[in-house]
Amino acid sequence: MAKIENVTVRELKIWDLIKLIRWYRNLSNESKHFFHPFPETLLNPRFFITWIVLSLSCIKFLRKIFLKILPQLTYISVCSVYLNEIVGFAFIKLRNRYYGELGIGVRDEFQGMGIGSMLMEILIALARKEGLKRIGLTVLADNYKALRLYEKFGFKKIRYIKNGDVYRGKKYDCIEMQLNLQ
Repeated sequence: MAKIENVTVRELKIWDLIKLIRWYRNLSNESKHFFHPFPETLLNPRFFITWIVLSLSCIKFLRKIFLKILPQLTYISVCSVYLNEIVGFAFIKLRNRYYGELGIGVRDEFQGMGIGSMLMEILIALARKEGLKRIGLTVLADNYKALRLYEKFGFKKIRYIKNGDVYRGKKYDCIEMQLNLQ
């Protein structure tokens, strides 16, 4: 694995959002097949809701308030930055005060360099700091790199879901995984 120097991992800031949209649009079709957590089209009303909630969650004092009163409207998110561009992104979308669902993606040409591990390490530490008890995720059954990464960080396979994901009209098998933080 080739490491890359000068990659910074930090919490996502509100001014990163335009870069994040550009980052996602520049992922290969294969990467989008594995990582597609947000609606891709402006025609989908969920597109705006998702980006508004993500934006508000980038402001720490608002995130603290949302965690207490509306946790399901809260993201904990981090990004990796190289030469002022986002090269990786990871988030936990809270479902309640103590449980959230994780997503992670790394730009194609930066995969295999340890950036995913750096993102996971920081994101899990933030989740613990915010008081989460458990993190879940769903991964495509044929995404072997991601499965290895999740297992490295202690995620356990919970169940196999036949046709559990739909991407661009096609169904894919998934594996549900969880990490207990206690």
